[in-house]
Amino acid sequence: MSLYEQAEKSVDTPAKLRHRLNMSRTVLVEEYRHLFHKDCIVDFTDQRMFSTDGKWALQWENAGKTSIGSVYLVKLHTFL
Repeated sequence: MSLYEQAEKSVDTPAKLRHRLNMSRTVLVEEYRHLFHKDCIVDFTDQRMFSTDGKWALQWENAGKTSIGSVYLVKLHTFL
């Protein structure tokens, strides 16, 4: 099984995706860590977890480079 396939399998259920995103919170610096908690809203379609203030997201991505994919902190654009 390729790394890409392994990564896809690592988040193939909502529970697995939530677990992966929660794991990634632990490596954030304190400035951002407090914005995410285990019960934050998760968008399973776009594979991301929203911060409590709605300005940030932890975005899961599969570039085929690791067996669990990568998670990035991304700033969300608001148009209000």
